[in-house]
Amino acid sequence: MKRKLLALALALVMVLTLLPVSAFAADFSGGTGKSTDPYKISSLSDLSSLKTKVNGGTTYSGSYFVLTTDLTITSESYCRIGTYDHPFMGNFDGDGHTITFNLSITQSKYDPSETAKTYYNYVMACVGFFGVAKGPSTIKNLTTTGSLY
Repeated sequence: MKRKLLALALALVMVLTLLPVSAFAADFSGGTGKSTDPYKISSLSDLSSLKTKVNGGTTYSGSYFVLTTDLTITSESYCRIGTYDHPFMGNFDGDGHTITFNLSITQSKYDPSETAKTYYNYVMACVGFFGVAKGPSTIKNLTTTGSLY
């Protein structure tokens, strides 16, 4: 019996050592998402995680975020948190920080025969930090500056 438990424990340790460290990493730089301990957005990687999660269907309704530093966005991959189908519904506090845009937007030509939702998603391809936010969300204490061209 002891040998079976030891073998099982060793097998578990071996499997865990094969997993990448990122499998244990949090999506953000800290926080629990509560009003007293908001998720911390401290890097472009954190922004990418937020965008990926929200645009994939996680609304973060009732969750809280705080920006902990100024950031410069030079890639469309960090823009448009929230879509027509998957809006951001959390609370985002810029904490007085600035998001600076310095990027060129690449879009394909819009086909007017498409539905209104497709048109909305096309027009909102990357026109700002948040693409679609829907109540009961709040976005406060955030400055955006720079160029989108």
